[in-house]
Amino acid sequence: MALTTQQQETIDSMIMAGKTFDPVTKELGGNVTWVDIQRYTWESGNMSWQGSMKMISTRLKKLRTATKERERANLAEEIRARAKYLYNCVKAMRGKLEKIKKAVK
Repeated sequence: MALTTQQQETIDSMIMAGKTFDPVTKELGGNVTWVDIQRYTWESGNMSWQGSMKMISTRLKKLRTATKERERANLAEEIRARAKYLYNCVKAMRGKLEKIKKAVK
């Protein structure tokens, strides 16, 4: 299913906030399925935090048995990219939380 720009923005914002696919699916409703959301997030690179952690764990396990230097370098780069993604998600969320705290006071 092709997602609209608004649906993509909703997915991106909810995923960046740490939501899993189930709440995103419920928020979008209609014909949008869990698989649609998963496909979009993998294609866009904005995967869920759980997906990122799973990817990091998988790459770390592969890194132990990788015998070729190029393979190890690729795995290390993928791990670095996912760790940076998680860092940026938390950094963005921290900024939003600070704004909320100021608004409440």
